[in-house]
Amino acid sequence: MGWDFLANIQAGSATDLIDTGTIDAKNFLKIFVYTYLSGAALPQVQFNGVTTTTYAWTGQQNFATVSTATGINSFYAYTDNQKPQYSEINVANLDGEYKMITITSSSGGASDAASDIPSYRQGYAVWYATAQVTSVQLVNVEAGDFNTGTMLTVFGSD
Repeated sequence: MGWDFLANIQAGSATDLIDTGTIDAKNFLKIFVYTYLSGAALPQVQFNGVTTTTYAWTGQQNFATVSTATGINSFYAYTDNQKPQYSEINVANLDGEYKMITITSSSGGASDAASDIPSYRQGYAVWYATAQVTSVQLVNVEAGDFNTGTMLTVFGSD
């Protein structure tokens, strides 16, 4: 199974939204997010511009207690510190089926030193919609911004 490049969007200035625009519908998606944050920015992901409460999420940060959120309008793709963050998101994007999603995120430690433990989050989400994903949005839902250089990259495969 080969992967086709579908989109790469990079913020040219501070923003609260990065959108792939229309992409080809593929059965499986790999989404890569690299964020540079300012203020209390909080990266979350939506599909096809849908902002209704059709997402659910569960996850764990730094091996702590599991947290959950249901009936939400986007799903989490972040750690809890404001350092640059990297997330890999895998989506089963089969037509006519709910979208099953895995998310792994990491960021540097709070002090920018090799002696500091990186922050880590593992999560799982479902988008309760049966249409295939044909666009991906990275949205900031708090004060602050995604800074210049924040990237959203998508690959797909059938």
